[in-house]
Amino acid sequence: MMNTIIFAGLSFIVIYFLRIEDISLNSKDIHIIQNIPEVESILTDYKDVIGSDYDGYRGHIYRVLSYSMHYLNNNEQKQYLDVIAAALVYHDIGLWTDKHLDYLEPGCKHAKERFEGVFDQDKLDLMDGIITYHHKFTPYEGTNAHIINAVRKADMIDFSLGLVNYGMPDRHIQLIHQNIANNGFHMHLGEIGFRYYGYDVMRIVSELSKIFKL
Repeated sequence: MMNTIIFAGLSFIVIYFLRIEDISLNSKDIHIIQNIPEVESILTDYKDVIGSDYDGYRGHIYRVLSYSMHYLNNNEQKQYLDVIAAALVYHDIGLWTDKHLDYLEPGCKHAKERFEGVFDQDKLDLMDGIITYHHKFTPYEGTNAHIINAVRKADMIDFSLGLVNYGMPDRHIQLIHQNIANNGFHMHLGEIGFRYYGYDVMRIVSELSKIFKL
């Protein structure tokens, strides 16, 4: 009983500090990105593969992209929009292309196949980093850390439905959700493991454990 109380208390403290709004993010309106060629020209190629989950995944991509851009300054937005958009198309794509819950490596592979010869090596490395570390719990500290962490935080905001906000003001989160429909994305995430593996819970947990990094 005491351990449960301690765990609940620590969880509350962690979530509290992860929900303190950043004044600098609140000082400007968030730009809602709903349809850009940098996403559509790639994602539509996977419409049949993703199937009924397509609209949900598409919305997730645009919500994360909108949050990511809000963390960056104007110059960074212009410089990195194409590679962030590409990485977001592929960041969870292995769930459908390879039907694996351990989907980071397949996503990196498909992204590299698509953009090798299109992006220079720096952007290829950044795209790989965004996909590889988007489920990292603690800040990434390597090359392009600022960009990778912007996407990492943005993905967690959407995954947690704003419970963890990494400084993103609630008014921005609410506005994004009002304008970019969920379309069952979180419901699909919750059941996709059972869709592939039935009730083999150990396999589901084992594969999911490989995508998260401290």
